[in-house]
Amino acid sequence: DEIILKMDIEGSEYEVLHKMIDDGTIKFIDKLYIEFHWRKVGLTLDDHKFLIERLGDIEINEWDAIKW
Repeated sequence: DEIILKMDIEGSEYEVLHKMIDDGTIKFIDKLYIEFHWRKVGLTLDDHKFLIERLGDIEINEWDAIKW
């Protein structure tokens, strides 16, 4: 099986993904399609990069809904 998660939750992705990492549920996700909103919620680029590092080997596909 392959589990793909698509996420566009206007800044809440940081809280949700950190929780999934902390409780281990992130291990079920193979691919992540996501629109990040780190600027919108006042995070620094370092905060954003920290989350990316914590996601490890998950395939991350960033997208921008405005372009679609």
